[in-house]
Amino acid sequence: MMSLPDRAQWTGSDPGLRMLSWIEGMPAQLMKAAAEWPAGFQAPPITRGVVAAAMGGSAMAAEVALGTIAARVPTIVVRTGTLPAWVDEGWLCIACSYSGNTRETLACYNQATERACTIATVSAGGVLAEQAAARGDVHRILAPGQPPRTAVGQAVVGVLWILWVHGLTEDPREAIRSAAAGMGLQWAQGVGAAAPWETEAGRIAGAVKATYTLVVGSGITRPAALRWSQQLNENAKIPCFPLEVPEMLHNHVEGLEAAARTGAVLVLLADRGQTFGESAAMDYLATMYASFGGAVFVVGTRGESELERIFSLMYLGDQVSYLASLLRGMDPTPVERIGHLKKVLAPGSP
Repeated sequence: MMSLPDRAQWTGSDPGLRMLSWIEGMPAQLMKAAAEWPAGFQAPPITRGVVAAAMGGSAMAAEVALGTIAARVPTIVVRTGTLPAWVDEGWLCIACSYSGNTRETLACYNQATERACTIATVSAGGVLAEQAAARGDVHRILAPGQPPRTAVGQAVVGVLWILWVHGLTEDPREAIRSAAAGMGLQWAQGVGAAAPWETEAGRIAGAVKATYTLVVGSGITRPAALRWSQQLNENAKIPCFPLEVPEMLHNHVEGLEAAARTGAVLVLLADRGQTFGESAAMDYLATMYASFGGAVFVVGTRGESELERIFSLMYLGDQVSYLASLLRGMDPTPVERIGHLKKVLAPGSP
């Protein structure tokens, strides 16, 4: 049996406990972003829809923000360098890039300017902030100095603020504060607990550390499934794939027996807001997968508002990914392959 590293050993994988501090600080990040809520802005009404152009952790922020509001217009998150042809001057384009230099996001930003869209931006600086300042676009500045995936809290608040400025959502600050409070409790009951390996996060981390994971979401838990996948890939350097009910019932379900036989872990993200059909499908998947001998974890949301509930799932996934990185002896902060690919794909690269 693999020995579990005690806290004194964690710096061996996480030098300076950098990732630990970023994950632990997520609730405070939300509170700070809500406290720095800019007021006095006037923005034009949006008549057609909202498109968020973003990649990676910034796209996750847009998914969460757009997925937890009672949208009054159509919304879409674009994870490519091309805006849909039907996005025009009646649309709000939110360009979100933590670095401000994401190639695909900048390409969408330029297309939005050509189409006379209403434009708002979210970044910690970079070219995006410079262009926004030059044009006079509404801009939400983010605090710099950390990996984009660890800044998702302040990025979510940034996108929510833009939606609020344009009259597309009610003031979300109370829900943000409640989400932060709930996450603080989760931390105390997870990685921050006296025996973290005996917590829900610790048990799941112990199961996924040496295999690949399938995370299933539905409704508001769908973005959380994607977040789990991203965090387990980037922090723990293990393969994890998001699936969605009901779509997976029409295809992926046929491959689950083989996945179980090879030791893959199935994580189901449940929420009381899911439909009867979605909940029934989750129950069926759990029973079926267990019958194949596979490890199954059913994780429920916490909190009242949709924002609280989705953050509760995301924050548990962050903690699982961190503990899994420790069990694997992996530094959770560097993402060397991503950095290499960005250089290879940069304009002018040989």
